[in-house]
Amino acid sequence: MISACQLTPPNVEICVGLDAGAYCQYTLEDRERLIPDEIWKTMQLGRFSMDAAAFGEYQKFVESACEVTKCTKLERRIQKKVLNALEMFDETN
Repeated sequence: MISACQLTPPNVEICVGLDAGAYCQYTLEDRERLIPDEIWKTMQLGRFSMDAAAFGEYQKFVESACEVTKCTKLERRIQKKVLNALEMFDETN
């Protein structure tokens, strides 16, 4: 769907919780980082997280993609579930 429409997702960092700490990578750049467990515990809300600004950019992209591709009701429900599954973390701690 996305590649056929020539849409480019935002370059945001997404983090996945590990047994100890987290692994983070950007959606477009070849940048990654590991977050130590003691820091991750103060930042994360779930196993799959991004900061509030990244979440907003990703949400705008998904909504734009849906408008461009004329999503069905089922596709919109799936996209809403995916967005609801993403959790934001606070990197200010």
